[in-house]
Amino acid sequence: MIKSPKKIFILFTCEHAENKIPREYQKYFVGKQRILNTHRGYDLGTKTIGIAFGQKFKAPVVLGKYSRLLMDLNRSADHPKAFSEMTRDLTVEEKMRIKKNIMIHIEKKLRALSKKRLLKDFLSSM
Repeated sequence: MIKSPKKIFILFTCEHAENKIPREYQKYFVGKQRILNTHRGYDLGTKTIGIAFGQKFKAPVVLGKYSRLLMDLNRSADHPKAFSEMTRDLTVEEKMRIKKNIMIHIEKKLRALSKKRLLKDFLSSM
């Protein structure tokens, strides 16, 4: 007897798809547009690739909106390299505010997926 393959859930994430800086933090990036436009600022091309993969595999894609120079989403907030030279000297409270503001964007997208019942089990285990 041949068993049918199990359905799997695929989710693509591109944490550093863009190099935007929220208005309230732009003062820390004055004169830094050149570096924001490099790999230090974001993962060039991942937004396009992520969207293409999402379409190819009929899977959701969650794209990060902000530059890794604001905060690197691949690191915990207390990691020594989570914040760049532009933001590392901010107070702990301000860093936590940045993390919260960045994560709100991602959590909204995950919750929208959850409402479609695609991530119900995943989110309930968090």
